[in-house]
Amino acid sequence: MTLHSSSGPLRAEKLHGDVSLEGSGATVDVRDISDAHVHVKTMYGLTLYNVHDGHVEVDSLSGNVTLNGVTGSGGGDLDQRQDQPTRETLAAAASIA
Repeated sequence: MTLHSSSGPLRAEKLHGDVSLEGSGATVDVRDISDAHVHVKTMYGLTLYNVHDGHVEVDSLSGNVTLNGVTGSGGGDLDQRQDQPTRETLAAAASIA
């Protein structure tokens, strides 16, 4: 599933499989996703809640990247690219890998 938005909010909830969310000016909220490959591209921050047994790729130019209850299969995978990641973002990413 692919969701695109220029300025409105993007929200994905209770999905499985390949989930892509792209929004140049959108707020992104991903919740209760399992057994999925989650791709998120945004110019602003995003929030991931309860994403389990999957692979997560985050590409954010600015804003906070908030991870809460995010785990991956085989110890967890998180690819996170951000021009200037915050200390909190790096600490959250390190705790998943």
